[in-house]
Amino acid sequence: MSHSSKKQKLEGGESYRKEDPDSYDQVHKVPPSPVVHVRGLVGMVSENDLRQAVQCFGSVSYVMNFPNRKMALIEFEDIQSAKQLVTYAQTGTLCVAGKSAKFNFSTSQAIKRPTHIEDHPNNVILLTVMNPKHAITVDVINAICSPHGNVLRIVIFRKNGVQAMVEFDDIESAGKAKATLHGADIYSNCCTIRAEYAKPNTLTVIRNDCDSWDYTTNNFGRDMFPAMSKPQPLLADPGMVSMPPMPFAMGAGGRPVGMGGPDMSLLGGGHIDALDYERAMERFGAVQGASMLGGLGGYDPNYAMGGGFGGGGSGQPDCVLMVYGLNVQKINCQKLFNLFCLYGNVLRVRFLKSKEGSAMVQMSDREGCERVIRMLGNTKLHDGKIQLSFSKQTYLQDIGNPHLLPDGSLAYQNYTGSKNNRYNGPDAVNKNRAQPPSAVHYFFNAPPNVSESTLLNAFAEADVVGPDKITTFPPKSEKSSRGLLFFSDVYTSTEALAATNNSKLPNPNGKAPYVLKLCFSNASPDY
Repeated sequence: MSHSSKKQKLEGGESYRKEDPDSYDQVHKVPPSPVVHVRGLVGMVSENDLRQAVQCFGSVSYVMNFPNRKMALIEFEDIQSAKQLVTYAQTGTLCVAGKSAKFNFSTSQAIKRPTHIEDHPNNVILLTVMNPKHAITVDVINAICSPHGNVLRIVIFRKNGVQAMVEFDDIESAGKAKATLHGADIYSNCCTIRAEYAKPNTLTVIRNDCDSWDYTTNNFGRDMFPAMSKPQPLLADPGMVSMPPMPFAMGAGGRPVGMGGPDMSLLGGGHIDALDYERAMERFGAVQGASMLGGLGGYDPNYAMGGGFGGGGSGQPDCVLMVYGLNVQKINCQKLFNLFCLYGNVLRVRFLKSKEGSAMVQMSDREGCERVIRMLGNTKLHDGKIQLSFSKQTYLQDIGNPHLLPDGSLAYQNYTGSKNNRYNGPDAVNKNRAQPPSAVHYFFNAPPNVSESTLLNAFAEADVVGPDKITTFPPKSEKSSRGLLFFSDVYTSTEALAATNNSKLPNPNGKAPYVLKLCFSNASPDY
């Protein structure tokens, strides 16, 4: 009994019989086509690998990669280039990503494009960012597009990967950007660009934020989102780095540096700093060894309205701190949050696995970062001394499987939208009255008529030394208690606050526990 084999069909029109390997050879019998069918690819081959392998035969207009099937379709701008490639491949060996592959004519005369792509020149181009390891925002897109012409508007879509439409003021500039950026990497070995003409010739921007921007007006969207200012400058302040800024290094003939070789990075570089100890954060260094253009995080309108933060967003740019000198045997993400939340809203905390004693903390705004540096710099904590500096990275990505710290807790925590953040209103700065570490705590939100034993038990459960004296104030309401906690010294006080701030106390009148709030006080120890 014989069974007919089923045909498999690729999106570009190429078909073959799955159970008959010889059916591949039938492609040789079809008329020559500008589209070449590539098979036998090994490993995860990128579109950039395919383009580099065949660029010597002619200009490539489109590539459709099928990595799971180890196949690809390559469409040349003219049929003669395809003929030269297939002729060479019949007698010679052609490698893709260092491995030999087979090339034949496709049965299709053209690769079917997605509906939003235009074959004819246009002043709007579509950039598809493949393998986007780092955050892509309008600042990043503008940095790589503006050298080629006047950018009017940018809109980024994140529904199916990361795509951006860029509107130029003329078709010539758009064509130049398309030709230059196509196949290039925004950062080293990632964020590869596929550039095509888009169908619309104008873009509509509803508001100015990290995913869309109208550069033809300066105040667009300011009234709707008062906390959102102009996007972060593309370069760090000259006083913050010792190397000259190079956001988009250009070589002879206006060609981006590095595009001629295997490393086609537009914004990446070889500078290594503390972030490079983490594989997921590698190559966040400077451009060609100079200063780095950071990938910005997303903008959440909830922040502009004074609320929390959600999704994959970050607050304002330039809000990630590097924290050094930590004793990881005794400190975890929650303890850092308990300290840092006194000075601003904390979004994410991450301990670096390969750089022991170091962590990264993303705050919601620059002012919070500056308060942390001013108040906690050189603070002694658990046999270490906290050292703080701004990170070159402006956004912390969520981590699916963070490693464990010595105490068994996760090395990464997302505090976006946490109710324990205290800077959520216009009067938050005055209300919180930030103070540097001291030997006295002000406590509030404790259960009404809280006993000293209940408070001392919270410190005992956290395995830290409790206060020597407790003073309670007359309650502002019958719902909670407040007062002062006096410790023997600043060092003991700081360890105690890091361990017990935001801890839960039993509710004598209900099931929901009270969350004890602590902060440093400028009250005299002899109060």
